[in-house]
Amino acid sequence: MEQLGEKLRLLRQRQGLTVRELAKQVGVSFSNIASIERGTSKPSLDLLKKLADLYEVSYDQLLNDECEV
Repeated sequence: MEQLGEKLRLLRQRQGLTVRELAKQVGVSFSNIASIERGTSKPSLDLLKKLADLYEVSYDQLLNDECEV
């Protein structure tokens, strides 16, 4: 089962984005994205929506441990 941070890292890498590029696209700091991917913090609902829209996935796919991305 993939955790949220792992899923977000995988999706970012599939898009060919660096952490800095992604942070700029969604309007947050580099460290914010990095800490979410490491699992040391959680995204706000607003950021989660931006990421789901960017990656064209549903909230369920991001948040549900049993859903693959």
